[in-house]
Amino acid sequence: MEVLSLKLSEAVSKALAQPNGPPVPHELLAGRRPIPPGRGRSLGALIASEIKASRENPHLYRAIIRTLQRPLSVLLTNLSSNLLPLLSSPLFLTPPSPTIPSPHLNATQLHAVGLATLAGELLEAFDEIGLGIDIDTRGESLKTIREGLVSIVKRVVDPLTTSIKNELTPVIEALESAPPPCSSAHTAGAKGSGGTKSPVAHPSIMTLQTVMPVYARALTRIIASASAESSRGPTVAADAHAFYALLSLLPRPSGDKESTRLAHEAVDEAFEGLSALVTLLDAIQSHMSIRNRPSVPGAPATPVLMELEHDLEALTADLPLLIALPILLRTYCAGERHVTAMLGLSEVEYRKGCLGGYGRAEECAVAVGQRVLDVLQAEARLLR
Repeated sequence: MEVLSLKLSEAVSKALAQPNGPPVPHELLAGRRPIPPGRGRSLGALIASEIKASRENPHLYRAIIRTLQRPLSVLLTNLSSNLLPLLSSPLFLTPPSPTIPSPHLNATQLHAVGLATLAGELLEAFDEIGLGIDIDTRGESLKTIREGLVSIVKRVVDPLTTSIKNELTPVIEALESAPPPCSSAHTAGAKGSGGTKSPVAHPSIMTLQTVMPVYARALTRIIASASAESSRGPTVAADAHAFYALLSLLPRPSGDKESTRLAHEAVDEAFEGLSALVTLLDAIQSHMSIRNRPSVPGAPATPVLMELEHDLEALTADLPLLIALPILLRTYCAGERHVTAMLGLSEVEYRKGCLGGYGRAEECAVAVGQRVLDVLQAEARLLR
């Protein structure tokens, strides 16, 4: 354990060290560069390799968890102390969001995002092997470390993304109102050669077309550190949660007006389906993390997939079969199984013919489901 402790301490020091290579002027802060992406991933890979090697030896596993406490506590302390002056600086939210003249994050923001990225990448490793999820009264858990890493990510990501949201929200809300009438000079300028008016985009659309590429680049850099912030890991489940959260920010059609009631119902149905998808992915992720944890001596093996099966009917009740089907195939079947291959269709044909909308998906559900079942049963017979 002493050798492992030294190796981990060295890995933590390396994760926090200044990067090599020529400095980029706009990234420098007090002569220092931000921590580059990949540091937390390297540290996480080392931890994961040690944990996986102890999977068959619970006593060794507990010893490794105890050994991890000190170097990871040192890492968390350093991240917190380095982050505090950055968050306290007025430059952290100046400007509050990227602009056309200043599309890049400033040095203070880049340094904060670098620290959050390290924490987020390490959380990804924690999720991969199920670390820090359960409370252990004997102190043989990394739950406190995990919570500290989540806090680091949230303290950086939440203010930056909220600033962008605050800039976008009034622009998107303005889409609900008709644009103001154009001036006569503008109208004349908007006429084509035949004297007819050329269509003029809504001012909000023109604004979004200009700023969205800037915001998208900034969010890509910021949210890279948040992939594990929700303690769900670098998974489809995490992406689904993020996507649902982003869509929830958009205005929805009113259910009070006759002209928009049908659209309101359609959007609500789509959100219910997406919410059900997120719930299903969360359940699968949770069961898989339990399966990946080292067993405790004397405890019976947990039939993880059997437990999941008991909940499947409730988990998929609000989810179209054709959406749930590829997820369930990936969960229960070995190797890469594709619905399109089982149907003998190309991806384009399948999407156009069966996934053109909720109604079309429901019409095709029974036929597609029966065909997939027939293929699986035929394969099972061959293996007998």
